[in-house]
Amino acid sequence: MRFIEVVKQWVNRYFSNTETIYLLVAALVFLLLLLTIGRYLAPVLTGFVFAYVLQGIVDRLVKWKVPHLLAVIIAMLMFVGGLFALVLVILPVVWTQLQEVVDQLPQLASVIQKALYDFSERHPTLLSTTLVDEVLTEFQTTLRETGGDSLTWFVKQLPNMIATVIFLVLVPIAMFFFLKDRQILAKYFERFLPKKRPTIDRIGQDVAIQLGGYIRGKFLEILIVGTVTYVAFILLGLQYAALLALLVGLSVIFPFIGAAVVTIPVVVVALMQFGLSMEFLWIILAYTIIQTLDGNLLVPLLFAEVVKLHPLAIVASILVFGGLGGVWGLFFAIPLAILIKAVADSWPREEPSESPQ
Repeated sequence: MRFIEVVKQWVNRYFSNTETIYLLVAALVFLLLLLTIGRYLAPVLTGFVFAYVLQGIVDRLVKWKVPHLLAVIIAMLMFVGGLFALVLVILPVVWTQLQEVVDQLPQLASVIQKALYDFSERHPTLLSTTLVDEVLTEFQTTLRETGGDSLTWFVKQLPNMIATVIFLVLVPIAMFFFLKDRQILAKYFERFLPKKRPTIDRIGQDVAIQLGGYIRGKFLEILIVGTVTYVAFILLGLQYAALLALLVGLSVIFPFIGAAVVTIPVVVVALMQFGLSMEFLWIILAYTIIQTLDGNLLVPLLFAEVVKLHPLAIVASILVFGGLGGVWGLFFAIPLAILIKAVADSWPREEPSESPQ
């Protein structure tokens, strides 16, 4: 019976407030939608993220007495201009370098084969020759499957290309309406909330501040890290500098895990180009310095007052939401973790009354 009383006290403490019911239902509905139809809502969710990035520009223009609609149009034109610059200037270079990497895959296979056989001969107990043969066979099969007739490849990829075009069209549309009708959308959803909702309002303000700061800071981090990496790799003469810099820049979306994964292509390309030489060591040193400055200087400057998540919480969020939602789960893992933490920190609770002495 004592256990039942403890459970009752816990329920009364955390679920006695009417607002908690709204919060619980809203959280369950949001999670259900994300897991079931989240991939179909990807353009809308992505538009929401980019709208957060541009909202600061819109607010600044409005403070300068620019009409709200005109401020939204100016912000959208800036975004479209940046998108065109990306498509016309950066992506062609990245695409060319990606094709060069694909053309050198047979050479990469030879390098990997030699390294694995050498390691197997030196340490047969750790890596047997049979296992090496199986790995190489699977790798060569993958190469053959990704190659083949270009027309056949194009036909297979056509649905993905159409989906990408639709995605690129819908995202700016969603952005525009999120920016233009933010107040209207907020008032619409307020109809489903209680009139007196101090806790929900406080949580909404906390989430808006933290989420907005995180998204804007993350885009700035991508730009800084990608640019610095590109300049460093160009100065050091590393091949595929644009492609690798893009990967390094995008890797900051996934803290810890992204940096660990993107290290592999950087090391492989540097090793294939320079071997175990001083040039290779300089590249690894420069890359290590960039990652160190990003984690210990740039991230604290950009997110010190925004994201207060423990590293284990960040890794757990990436693993859980990535496992549940795939790529989009990975993309929204940290924002969802911020949302959950804000709700947990502000969750209304009834403090137990002290028993009389």
